[in-house]
Amino acid sequence: MLCLFCKEEIRDGAIKCKYCGSILTSIQTQTDPKIVYVNHNLKQKEGFIALPIISMIIGIICLLLLIEPEPWDQDLIGGLIFVSIVGLVIGIVSVSTQKRGRGMAISGIILTSIGFLFGLSQLVK
Repeated sequence: MLCLFCKEEIRDGAIKCKYCGSILTSIQTQTDPKIVYVNHNLKQKEGFIALPIISMIIGIICLLLLIEPEPWDQDLIGGLIFVSIVGLVIGIVSVSTQKRGRGMAISGIILTSIGFLFGLSQLVK
């Protein structure tokens, strides 16, 4: 028997496809003896990968701002704090709402936190 969703060869009477994870439920009624297959894919939606990537990229930008050779002025400090807050919020939202890209989001949170704290320390000086 072939899986109706991925077209791989599976056992006759199989309940779940071992290749794509689709559940093959047969429903037979007394009035209509035909078999209906329903795709109940067990894989949970893991989320949109762009949020963790954006958080990590913003964290890298914050680190690049830290190695700026020019003297720090108020605009650079304000920009660093603003960008790090945006990256921090995106990273926290990404970690709390999805599984996919969790490591990138955590690294983005760490890098933007370092940038934020350094920006605050420069602002206090």
